[in-house]
Amino acid sequence: MNTYKPEQWTVPKDTIYAAIAALQDGKEYAEELLVKHDEALGRTIKSNRDAAETMEQAIAKMDEALKSLRECGQDPGPTIQQVACGIIHS
Repeated sequence: MNTYKPEQWTVPKDTIYAAIAALQDGKEYAEELLVKHDEALGRTIKSNRDAAETMEQAIAKMDEALKSLRECGQDPGPTIQQVACGIIHS
């Protein structure tokens, strides 16, 4: 049974920006690791291919999260996305 119910939270803008920076750093690190993985191990063996594909999926999820957070943190003034994300400007 799915018990998820969408909620709107008010989050300080600095928190959004900090999350964006952290996700961007993590994404860059994951991309570097993927390149090193491919250079060192390649993708010819199933386990190596699976590991690389798992990293690619994680990077894609980070891209989605970054896009969503950037929409929530747009300037200037409140946008529809910011209101939907619960960010209220005074």
